[in-house]
Amino acid sequence: MSGDAGVERAVKRTQRDQNRADRLIKALATKSEEQELLFASTALILCGLPYAPTTERTIVREAFTASGRVRVTFQAMLEDVPLAFGKDAVLLTFLTTKALLTRSPTVTFATAKEYLDLFGEDLGGKSYKLLAERWRRLAGLVIGIERHGHVSHDTALQVVIKQAHLPTRSSLMAARAGFEILPGVQPNYSINLGRDFWSDLQRTAVPLLLPVMRAFANRPMAWHFVQFLHWRSYVSQRAADHGRTPQARIDWGELRMTLGSNAKNDKQLRRELKRVIADLKILWPACDAAFDGSTLCVGPPKDGRMLVRPKTRLSLEQ
Repeated sequence: MSGDAGVERAVKRTQRDQNRADRLIKALATKSEEQELLFASTALILCGLPYAPTTERTIVREAFTASGRVRVTFQAMLEDVPLAFGKDAVLLTFLTTKALLTRSPTVTFATAKEYLDLFGEDLGGKSYKLLAERWRRLAGLVIGIERHGHVSHDTALQVVIKQAHLPTRSSLMAARAGFEILPGVQPNYSINLGRDFWSDLQRTAVPLLLPVMRAFANRPMAWHFVQFLHWRSYVSQRAADHGRTPQARIDWGELRMTLGSNAKNDKQLRRELKRVIADLKILWPACDAAFDGSTLCVGPPKDGRMLVRPKTRLSLEQ
């Protein structure tokens, strides 16, 4: 009896894994999307926003690179508006992508539907309400970035959104229903990124493959960890190209500091991170990332198959 139950559980687990794989692989379903990109700040890939709501007004994250230590302080500056968290990071990446593609810190678009469609969000009223709350949190977000290098210590206090013109909620809901409150006047979004944030973004932006990232958009920790793995893979490939030790070994304490997860159970957190790696390898089989005990090891992708073609990176670095 117990043997039959064990087999049944194994079959169900296998089916769940297959269903998850099927859902993930849909992210790469159309060839035309293979080089659709998102762009994110390196500092925010190394040190991400909190994954869940928090009552804290200030949160600090730290990460280590070959160039030294990066320390990012997130602070909520608007009264009665909490610190940005969770899927706010997806919206922020949407904004930084539009800014870089248009080469302007001023981002404009006509309707929220553009963002919701891009990440496969429901177009119901709840999505619009949550989106309005995300805008508000990002509008009050200030980021302090410290880079402790071997020869210098640089500090920058950056306002993410300097100015924002957003439609009212009633305008949003009218547009969603297909009506106009004032004929000829459409709800319009206009976001001005802070000057220092924009300048830092132009210098440090990392390209990410949109279809892959979209598969993790509803999982805040996975969204951050996949970006981190992608960046670490690129760094490892560069090290290999220059004859240096390619594999990065990140100890558990350092990784926890980078992720900033509130999970109290280390084993449970590692299981979740291992699942993210397994899911990523479904979409990117060349990914060379795994845990050696509690140490995360990230090497160059197999056969140098990066998610984003190197020439994309070179064009950004010029």
